[in-house]
Amino acid sequence: MTEQCLTVSGLEKSYDGRSVLNGLDFEVNRGEIVALLGVNGAGKTTTLECVMGLRRPDAGSVRVDGTLAAQLQTGSLPDYLRGRELLELFSRWNGRPVDPALAARLGAEGFLERQYRTMSVGQKRRLQLMLALMREPALLLLDEPTAGLDIEGRIAVHQEILAKRDQGAAILLSTHDLTEAKDVCDRLILLRDGQIAFAGTPAEFADAAGRPASVCVRTPQGKECLPAADIAHALAELLQRLSGRNVPVLDVWVERGTLEEQFIELTKGA
Repeated sequence: MTEQCLTVSGLEKSYDGRSVLNGLDFEVNRGEIVALLGVNGAGKTTTLECVMGLRRPDAGSVRVDGTLAAQLQTGSLPDYLRGRELLELFSRWNGRPVDPALAARLGAEGFLERQYRTMSVGQKRRLQLMLALMREPALLLLDEPTAGLDIEGRIAVHQEILAKRDQGAAILLSTHDLTEAKDVCDRLILLRDGQIAFAGTPAEFADAAGRPASVCVRTPQGKECLPAADIAHALAELLQRLSGRNVPVLDVWVERGTLEEQFIELTKGA
């Protein structure tokens, strides 16, 4: 059985008469990572801010079961404090010790003696994640967690997020990176015009735009594909054709179009 950590019901929010959220209903369970997707202005950050309590929704409810922590797109940490001083400050606030192993895993040891104002965007993101994780939250909210990070930093952050999920945390993150959503998240929620246009797994998202799948193989002569209303039937037919021609098969895969293509299809006109 799954255990809900975050429940959002009928969430509505408007700015100056313009509706940004129009009756959102979704949940995040313990031990899963859910991504909020959508074009700019779709309501991703507003949703996170309503969950955090930074904005008061016009209607609806938000229920969080357990401790909440967040990493925002922009921080308001004191510019003159050093990274290690901020960790010590948050340690006292939360009554929890600083974990030096976390700094090592996130590759943060090299900049903790720098003042916050002198850190790069990627360094600030990693420090903000460390501060959020210090609370050992049941629910972790992340707004573009890997924006501005290099490849090494992205891998480190993803590994930490996955580890927290495996420890039972519920994680809701906003991202424009569809590769990140596919590789890290268990479920995707696509917002369009303040409503949920899609909710499901990355594999279901790949099929949501209604593009037909194709079974493809690679042979010494190149690539061959067959449209697949039924993947198993199409694969059997394609392999039979190749076997009849004595053509060896080097690789087999299913093509459904890229996530970027599906995203564009599902957000047309948004």
